[in-house]
Amino acid sequence: MIVDTIKIENNNIEAIYKNISTYLFDNNIVNNKSLIYDEFIQREKIGSIKIYDDMYLPHIVSSNILINSILRIVGSKFKVLFILVRENTDNTKFFNVVNALLEREFVDRIFSCPNNEFKDIIIKI
Repeated sequence: MIVDTIKIENNNIEAIYKNISTYLFDNNIVNNKSLIYDEFIQREKIGSIKIYDDMYLPHIVSSNILINSILRIVGSKFKVLFILVRENTDNTKFFNVVNALLEREFVDRIFSCPNNEFKDIIIKI
């Protein structure tokens, strides 16, 4: 599993999707850049991924995903946390992270700490 922080200086969620799609493809986390972008857009059409006024939680389960990942985006006015799960893999960790996000204090903590601490927090959940 990959847990990391990516800097994307943009305040438009679709632009963030485009940037992260390129990152995911370039780092061999997904098979297909266009497909993952389309999956982000389709996921948003199913239901809002905005869990707080200032936070987005794009989450995808897909066979296009090669490596399960939790990616924190910094550089935007929004808090954005991508949860990417390969189809047919254990997703217990990801459910635990989503449950922790119900506590606003947890959200503020993971978005204000350094990357190494963010990784430790997520791995220990």
